[in-house]
Amino acid sequence: MNTSVPDILPPENYLQIIEETAIMISDPVKKLQFLNHVINNYHKIPSLYKYYRPMKDAIFRKIILYEAEHINPEISNNARELLRQRFTSDSHHALWKMYKRRHIIISIITAFLLFCIAMSMSSLIEIINAASIKNIKSLDKNTVTLPLNQSIPQNKHSADSLPKTTLRYGEYISRQFPNYLNKQIWLVEKTSDREIYSNRLQIITSYTVENIPRRYYRFSKNTSQLPAKDQITNKVTGILFHSSESDISPFKPEMNKSIKEKSMLLIRYIMRTKSYHYFIDRFGRVYRLVKDDHAAFHAGNSVWADDESFYLNLNSAFIGICFEGKDFEKVGKTVYDTNSHLKTANISVKSTLSINEVQLTAGKELTDWLRVKFKIPQCNCVPHGLASVNPYNMLIGYHLDLTYGFPFNRFELNDKYQNSLPSITEFGFSYDNYFVRIFKGRLWPGIHYSEEQLRQKAKNLNMSLHCYRKHLQRRFTNFFKWQKKQEHLLNS
Repeated sequence: MNTSVPDILPPENYLQIIEETAIMISDPVKKLQFLNHVINNYHKIPSLYKYYRPMKDAIFRKIILYEAEHINPEISNNARELLRQRFTSDSHHALWKMYKRRHIIISIITAFLLFCIAMSMSSLIEIINAASIKNIKSLDKNTVTLPLNQSIPQNKHSADSLPKTTLRYGEYISRQFPNYLNKQIWLVEKTSDREIYSNRLQIITSYTVENIPRRYYRFSKNTSQLPAKDQITNKVTGILFHSSESDISPFKPEMNKSIKEKSMLLIRYIMRTKSYHYFIDRFGRVYRLVKDDHAAFHAGNSVWADDESFYLNLNSAFIGICFEGKDFEKVGKTVYDTNSHLKTANISVKSTLSINEVQLTAGKELTDWLRVKFKIPQCNCVPHGLASVNPYNMLIGYHLDLTYGFPFNRFELNDKYQNSLPSITEFGFSYDNYFVRIFKGRLWPGIHYSEEQLRQKAKNLNMSLHCYRKHLQRRFTNFFKWQKKQEHLLNS
């Protein structure tokens, strides 16, 4: 009886991989089917291959992918990426383990041959990469390194040829204004504590505070040259949507007092920290908290882009609109994340959006007025979580508000969850397993599309994906450090 367990279960490291893949399956019945099929099929691997680690890993990976796709096709891409990372990370341990004991002579010969092939391939790749970089730099010696603004050729339809209602996977397509926004929205009445506009928008102004003047640099997409020091602007370029992620009470009549108290506490906190330009409480009331011509500390480290420019200082470039709501919940103890080297709360996205109907109506009216007033293109109206980054470990999703469920159609905006992320395609950012776990493996389509764009661009330049990504990251670091230095000089 004591020897039955090893015969039933695969090795511990394989069990961990099976468990990580199973987490992506939300249906408990399908998850159980997946576990049973994978564990049973493990014993069908020929015994000879079990002595040869690379072959065993390859067969085991195919078993997991086949079962995952057969039971739940939606997770196949995520499972494939997980397995690629797990098996690639420890593949260098496999060579010295193959053909143990009686196969030692064959192992030595095989290892020698593989070493010769690897050295040859490594030298060839270095030569190709060096030649490709040399060719790229020769395109424009005064400006840039890589033609990063090129889009991937489309086989059937380009993004511009698609109807507006079915636009998917666009790369910062700037459909400027719907027809209704060509009409003027004007101030109807102004009192000591509020403004009323012709589209029914009402803004409470009695809590407005001042902050630092709005000023920032825009980085051109057509060159890698840094902006001239006199090319500073105060133009409002976009809108960043936020969720407060604060504690909220159930939206019921008997909780009316608690709802109002929490909203007022949050308003006072925002006034003190100068976190957002506008705040929309749970009754749909719109408050202006930081003046339009001043920056607000709402974006943190963020990256966005339109057809012409990169924006790294979204505090000044964008207006921040915050909806009172909470769309993530803590599901476990605080854990230490080895990738970010930070203690992070184990959180998970909720199944439904916490922003209610009256908030969405008020948000639409406010967005329309701001877009008309500042001529803001739709491509620069984006949820905060899609632009937020950690510039120190080059990961996306440092803040996660509205990374799920934002109703773009209600605001007559293109679905940014379907579009590529500038942080990935232009600067080589990535994501880790913690990020995948938060969304239970269901990442929005634009992330996968961005990764595919990155691979395609690297292929077109005859570069390895790793080399190309590192180049983009160095480019970002150059921009980021320069910007921080100029901001310090401006504010000193």
